[in-house]
Amino acid sequence: KMVNGGTVNHWTCINFSRNVQDGVARGFCQELAQMCHISGM
Repeated sequence: KMVNGGTVNHWTCINFSRNVQDGVARGFCQELAQMCHISGM
């Protein structure tokens, strides 16, 4: 629970896996950021 509202201006997502292609990881991070933005996180 957030008592005082906050704003995230920049996202960083780091892929440490050697078995995941860059495009797949990039797509996941974009969808994660979009979902958080839509849900108000």
